[in-house]
Amino acid sequence: MNRKAILLKVAEYMAEKGKFMSQDEYKRASDKPYNFVALRRLWASWSRLEGLIQANHPDLWEKMNSPVAPKVEEPHVDGVKLGTPKPVATKKAPAKKEK
Repeated sequence: MNRKAILLKVAEYMAEKGKFMSQDEYKRASDKPYNFVALRRLWASWSRLEGLIQANHPDLWEKMNSPVAPKVEEPHVDGVKLGTPKPVATKKAPAKKEK
């Protein structure tokens, strides 16, 4: 595979993840398309890889750097949505009797 094809695969992978991954994040990923050492051998530095993705694939670069709010699903049990819990009424302690 040539460098352009490898660059595209890596850019698509990072766009799927939603961010440009740091070296450590990429090393730890179990589903990466190419070995980290092979990428470093091809482009000599991680920042150069970042610059090439930014220059050659601006659409994927936008996907990596677009601020997307994560979806938060409300918890539900058996089809019933659970909202915020209602405050529990606290019982007041009985007043102490003086002798």
